[in-house]
Amino acid sequence: MSDSLQLRVVLHPLPDPLPPVGLQKGKADVIAGEHTDDSVIFDIEIGVKEGPGGRPDFKGPLVHGKRGERFLYVDWPTSRLKLHLSPVSRKSWSQDGISWKQVRAGQRLTATVDARGPRGGSAAGTAPAHWTSQPK
Repeated sequence: MSDSLQLRVVLHPLPDPLPPVGLQKGKADVIAGEHTDDSVIFDIEIGVKEGPGGRPDFKGPLVHGKRGERFLYVDWPTSRLKLHLSPVSRKSWSQDGISWKQVRAGQRLTATVDARGPRGGSAAGTAPAHWTSQPK
């Protein structure tokens, strides 16, 4: 089984000053988002199929990582920010990831992510991405 999934990534709040930002496609290509007064928005479509254990497994040129650990990269000129699609369990935080129920609901999934690092510049490393269903 293979489906497509509509995602919206909202970077808000933004670093100041705002450097160029995009979602990493492949190894070096970056796609731009839509800039608003206080955020940058990426509307994308990725593939999803059944993976090991029946969990969703994500695919496409914007999807990175190995099976069971898929994610998107927000790309800044000097760093990247990882947004997980699959479940994650860390000492400091965890997230459920995207479920089949969310995929089959046919709605766009949205994650709003704080794009500021601890000193106000661009965030790097891994950020919690809590995906919620939104009408398209």
